[in-house]
Amino acid sequence: LVVAVADNGTLDREVRERHMVHMIVRDGAGNQDSAALYIVLLDINDNAPRFTQDQYAIQVIDNWPTGIVVDRLKATDIDAGENGRVTYSLASGSTKYLSIDPKTGELKISGELAGAAREQPYEVVVIAEDSGTPSLSSSVRIKLKISEPLMDEDGEKGQVVFVDPPVDFVLNLKEVCEYPN
Repeated sequence: LVVAVADNGTLDREVRERHMVHMIVRDGAGNQDSAALYIVLLDINDNAPRFTQDQYAIQVIDNWPTGIVVDRLKATDIDAGENGRVTYSLASGSTKYLSIDPKTGELKISGELAGAAREQPYEVVVIAEDSGTPSLSSSVRIKLKISEPLMDEDGEKGQVVFVDPPVDFVLNLKEVCEYPN
């Protein structure tokens, strides 16, 4: 028994994974029987990962410490199994200021930011690659804006204190009021 796809037909597991063909067989004496043939399509790596956004914009302050998570990128691949397992990396030469977790897509500050503030954002390219053979990939651009902290009225740079692990909402405020005489 040979089952073939018609010349003008296509099968795509991502569209429909299971098919049923109802077969009727007859012999020369007029006897007949029928049976259902169930076909389950195996996956091939025919889809690249896709990011949930077309581009990203991230702003950080140049006195933030290394290790702070600044964003989490997400790419999905509709292929099954290893063909759909996505890992993340930074394109070579993208930046020395960020690193990415290959499994989770978390972007962290990885380099000293002091002195890196500038008007033009840095451009970072993140690659999402599946684990199929051959692997397929896609990329997304991130505009990384590194700014200087705001100055208070005494000319002091504002300071953000990061608590690791986070415990609760902590906020320190300095009130500046001028009352009329």
